[in-house]
Amino acid sequence: MTKSSKKKRKAARRSPAKPHPQAAEESSVILFAAGLLLLAAGVAMTLMLVLNHFGGIKLPGCGPGSPCASAAASWWGKVPGTAWPISFVGLAYFGGLLAAWITSRQGVTPPLRLLVRFGVTLSLMYVIVLIVEKHLCYYCLGTHAANIGFWLILEQAKRRTSRSPVAFGSACGTFLLISVGLYAAESRTKQLVEQSQEKDRGIDTEDHRGDERTGTGQPNHAKRPNEQFRIHLECQ
Repeated sequence: MTKSSKKKRKAARRSPAKPHPQAAEESSVILFAAGLLLLAAGVAMTLMLVLNHFGGIKLPGCGPGSPCASAAASWWGKVPGTAWPISFVGLAYFGGLLAAWITSRQGVTPPLRLLVRFGVTLSLMYVIVLIVEKHLCYYCLGTHAANIGFWLILEQAKRRTSRSPVAFGSACGTFLLISVGLYAAESRTKQLVEQSQEKDRGIDTEDHRGDERTGTGQPNHAKRPNEQFRIHLECQ
């Protein structure tokens, strides 16, 4: 046996067998579909939390005194130093990742991979906080589980060496658009609450004057317009 043939055999042993192109393509499609499902689940759960914040829906297990309500009212329920709910950040984050993932069929760029790794680090931290503080909100835990699951899929996805700005730009742009929309909705909601409070104060003043005229001295406890709506929003 010649030296050249020995070298070829050694090189063949060292180099791993390349996967069949069709099998690799099928695996890529499965990973892409699984990533879409997990991101869609993250969008759905964070959207439900946002709607619950605005009073659009009443989530089971998120009433007053529940772990969900306690988590939202805690220091961890807002972006530190602001009044911006974490559920808003979650919805914008998952929406941004969904847009980026759709544009990443040819592979995941390094900036997007770093973004997801940073996000999953925060998810792990929040899971620990939820367990330690006993704020076992199932919607929150499900959201973080979706994020961790997506990260595991991302690490197995095809890598793209080129630093194309499309995927990362899609993530940032979508995050910004959703955040602006949520800011507008939050501002409008606060405005409605203030108008409702002013209207209630006006009704209280009129009731007090009417009581003085009639000499009853009894306060009027009739339901104010939009009172239930106002109370719900103030508790968020």
